[in-house]
Formats: sequence, structure tokens, C-alpha cells
Amino acid sequence: MKAAFVALMLAASIRAANPVLAVNNLTGSDTAASGAPAAFGPVSAAATCHTNGVGSTTIQWAANGISGLATDGSALIWLATASGRRWSQVVSVTASTVVVEVSFNIAAGSPVDCAIGGKRASFTATQTIADLKGNGGSFPAPDGWILHIENTGTNYTSSTTQVATASLGGCLIRGTGSYPSLTIWEHTANSVTLQPNNCSVKNLAFINTNATKTASVALNLAGSNGIGVFGNIIGSSGQGHRSGIDLGAQYNNIYDNEIRFNTSGIRGGGFLHRVVWNWIHDNATGLEWSSCSGTQNVLIFRNLVVSNTGVGFEVTGGGTCFSGAGYFFENVFHANGSHGLNFAGWSTHVTFVDNQVTSNGGFGIRCTAALNGCELLQYKGIVAYNNYSGNTLGARENWPVGENETAVAPNYTSPAAFNWCQSTPTRGGFPGLGQVWPGSLTESFLQQGICQAAGGAGTNLGI
Repeated sequence: MKAAFVALMLAASIRAANPVLAVNNLTGSDTAASGAPAAFGPVSAAATCHTNGVGSTTIQWAANGISGLATDGSALIWLATASGRRWSQVVSVTASTVVVEVSFNIAAGSPVDCAIGGKRASFTATQTIADLKGNGGSFPAPDGWILHIENTGTNYTSSTTQVATASLGGCLIRGTGSYPSLTIWEHTANSVTLQPNNCSVKNLAFINTNATKTASVALNLAGSNGIGVFGNIIGSSGQGHRSGIDLGAQYNNIYDNEIRFNTSGIRGGGFLHRVVWNWIHDNATGLEWSSCSGTQNVLIFRNLVVSNTGVGFEVTGGGTCFSGAGYFFENVFHANGSHGLNFAGWSTHVTFVDNQVTSNGGFGIRCTAALNGCELLQYKGIVAYNNYSGNTLGARENWPVGENETAVAPNYTSPAAFNWCQSTPTRGGFPGLGQVWPGSLTESFLQQGICQAAGGAGTNLGI
């Protein structure tokens, strides 16, 4: 009974605080720092730490000189093991030992380098991202380790795909800086940059500098469930990706990002995804729903999908898309080179309400199949209160005419200054929608599309 109580208290102490593993590519060290706490030490030793050749959570570190270290779970030890885990949270410290959360097996005759505190120099080697741990939280309230990548003005580079392996959600990979100057992660290979799995991703600028982009993906969310991707810039002119974000099977939250200069800004399918408050521009295709299998209960809400060279939103996957509902509320699909939206094949149960579909190079919205495809929308979905204006081939093709729809110039106040409110509103929008924009919305009535009237690019939309 006593042992069980001690184990319970030990677990509680570990969860009392989560470590913030700091990385600085100008001042950090990959041989003499663990990254957490960044303000402590660092204290390090070469070829010193071991466990006497048995599996143990007690690290032998003679005459370590460690004093004043918090043991609430916020401190990490780094061990230069030949393989496997290299980081663990610190539970307690004596003059000759460090007790940690997980077990290691290091021979006394082959001691390894070890360190506590300070900042790391990189995060693309030595198990850094793989060792991140979550405690079961999910977006928007993560509970787990944080990888904190400081913006130094110098790019962080990777040439191999970084994969987080945390079995529980809650870990967070984040950069620093103020939009548009975020921590830059430059990937130099024609491959995936990051597969975060159960870790959320925040405030990073992803670019790809390989000459070939055919397999390049900034974020592959294939193993992700319940995470958030928010406040990032994905792609840059000449340094984009085949796909900015590849969605996973379910419950990916894509919030407040600027996604630009990729072949596809967002690509994939799945269900329970939330794509909200993003600025998606200058991609070949803004959003490409390339897989319809299981696509349902998807929310596309208050995005600016503008100036993509091809289609703004396109369904290219086979099968039946949005069979369990797809919700398109209050988006702007504007000045895309081809159609604003293009639904291929069967697309049912779509609710398309309060959107601006304007000045696109093809139809405003179309479906490639007439009677057996999108026309079923009028029986199984809701189409209402949208505005179509200035689309080269017309407002719609094989798409139902909704209720209370308009076809007038939207009179955006100043898109160049990032003000997408209507200077002369066409009308009040759909009753009950038009939720207040966090921090800056100044609309006194409901408008179609987005009313973003303050803050500037990236303040509340797209960062």
C-alpha cells in the first residue's frame, strides 16, 4: 500500500509542471545542455553518467554539483545514449545521483555525456522531437512537454523528416516572434518536414528550399488526432511545398495560419476537421479535398481563400464527400484563377451559407456532376445567404440556387490593407451567424463573408 501511494505521489509530482525545452541556434549547446530549465545552469559532464548496467530510474552522476534545481517536473536531463530515449524529467537530485521518470540501462564501464538546464542548439537530431511527451491534453488546452524554438533571425534546418512519437496528446512544438517574423524552419529535402502526431504546432514559418517539390509536405498530420496547427506561416515565394498541410483521418484543428505558395495549401480528407480563420493565398489550389473516404462533419469557417492561381477549394477525391455534413460558413473565395469552388462527383449534405464568392476566373461554384452529384444538396444540405459577383463564367454550374442569395459587388473596403469588410454592405447576412471576431471585429450587423476591420495581416486572420 505504501509503495502504491509513493508511486501515485511521484506521478502527481511529475505532472505538477511540464518542461519547456528551449532551443537557440546561436547560443545553445547540443553537448552541454538539456534545454530545461533554460535559465538553470547548465550543468554537464562528459562520459560520466550511468545506471550500473541495470535498468533503473536512478542515474549515477558523482559530484554533480547540482544545487537549487526544481524537481516539480519542469527540469529535464539529457543523456547521450547510443539509441532510444535521451531525455527524461527529473524527480530528485542528490550529490551523486539524479532520479528520473523513465528507466535507462547504461553500463558503468561505458558512461555517457549528460546535462541539465541551459538551451539546446538544434532540435533535428538526438531524439529531441521523438522524446516529447504528452499527458493527455488536446487542443486548445495541451498538457505536455513544450519544444520552444527561439527566433534568432537564423533559419533552423532539417534534411530528414522529424517525427513525434508521444503516445498521448498534449505536447506542443512552438516558435517565437511576432507576425510576420516567426521562427523559420527550413527543410532542404524533397520530403515531409514534420509529422507531429499527437503534438500541436504553433508560431513557426515552414519553407522548403529543395529544387524538387514533388514529395515535399510541411506538416503531415497522418497520425494526428485532436491537435492544433495554429499561428504558422506555411510556404514562401519559391520556397513552398507540394502540400502545405496533409490532413489526417480525423479531428485536426487548422486555425489562424497563413498558407501560401504551395501546390496545395491544404490537402486530404477525413472527418471532424476544423479549418478556421486561415489566410490561404497564392497556392496552385487553396484547399484540395483529395480523399472523400470518411469525409464528414467538416467545418470550413471564416477563411480567406484568395488569389490562388487555380481553384480556391476543390474536391478531387472519389466516392461521396461530406456524406455526414460539410459546413462552409462566412468564407471569402475571391480572385482565384479558376473556380472559387469545384466539387467533383458526389458531394452531399453540404451546408453553404453566408459566403462571398467573387471575381474568380471560372465559375463562382460548380459541380462536375449534375443530377447524381451536387444537385442532391438541395435535398440534403442548406444553401442560403451567399453573394456571387464578378465570376468570369458565372455564379454557378450544376449547383443549386439557394435562398436569399445576392449577386452584387461586395465593395470590400481595402483588401490590400487587409480590410475585408464591405464598405457598402450588400445586406445583413444569415440570421444567427456572424460570430464576433476575436479581438478586433467592428461589425454592428452581420455581413456575408469576413468582416476583418482592424489589426492588419496576421493579427487575427492568418496568425
